[in-house]
Amino acid sequence: TVNGWNAQEGFNEAIEGCTAQNGENFDRQVVVGAEAMELSYCWNSCEAAGSCTPVEPVLMPIDHENENVSYFWNDFGGAFTTVIANPDASGVNTSATVAQSIKTAGSETWAGTFIVLDEPLDFSTLTNLAVDVWTPDGGELVNLKVEKEGESYAIEINQPTTVAAGWETLTYDLSDQDLSLVYNKIVLFFDFEVAGDDTAYYFDNIRLVEAATTPGIDPGCEDFE
Repeated sequence: TVNGWNAQEGFNEAIEGCTAQNGENFDRQVVVGAEAMELSYCWNSCEAAGSCTPVEPVLMPIDHENENVSYFWNDFGGAFTTVIANPDASGVNTSATVAQSIKTAGSETWAGTFIVLDEPLDFSTLTNLAVDVWTPDGGELVNLKVEKEGESYAIEINQPTTVAAGWETLTYDLSDQDLSLVYNKIVLFFDFEVAGDDTAYYFDNIRLVEAATTPGIDPGCEDFE
């Protein structure tokens, strides 16, 4: 891990001499003997130190396509997120690579995942965040939250999906929030307020956009319409 456990390596398969399966996770494996030894490895890679591919910063937009960027999605509450090949390259998202977030059986109603950007979100021109999402049923709440790592303030908005088993774009209007503060952390909660049952959700192409016609729902308000 780095940055106070805010980013950690993420592997998706067992590779002999490098990684091993540990429950639902794949962890780096290092076999040591009785003699002292010094080991160096490339971050999130099985490459030997000295041959590491340069790692580029995590910046907007987040499209999961740059092999030189480590898209570290950090899970909590029982979610399990990895970057995989797009399982349904159709509709609004035909890109090759996406993020999959599984809300594992018994996980918390607030289980989710977050990523920390290397530069703050720039709301000087655009004040809406858009995310391409894929949910199995339609109607699931997707809660988006932005905050500053290490601080207590945040903006949080819910948006229901409307497409079953297909990609759609959800847009979150943050224009009426205090955007003078610094925000460098993006958090996503799928099927918010519902306990996990091993359902997989997919997301991609997080970007700043022009205003949308259908804003999200503040989770602190009731909509009786």
